Amino acid sequence: MKVLFIAGFGLIPDDLSPSRKLYAEDLEIKFNEYSLGYMHAQDV
Repeated sequence: MKVLFIAGFGLIPDDLSPSRKLYAEDLEIKFNEYSLGYMHAQDV
């Protein structure tokens, strides 16, 4: 399968630690972090 476009995606995990590790550390996606732990990746 060849993915050409993702219109939108937003997970809301109960625990942010494993989610942050997966996306920011393991997948090396750079996020802007806002108040209350909200993370946004504009440049994905």
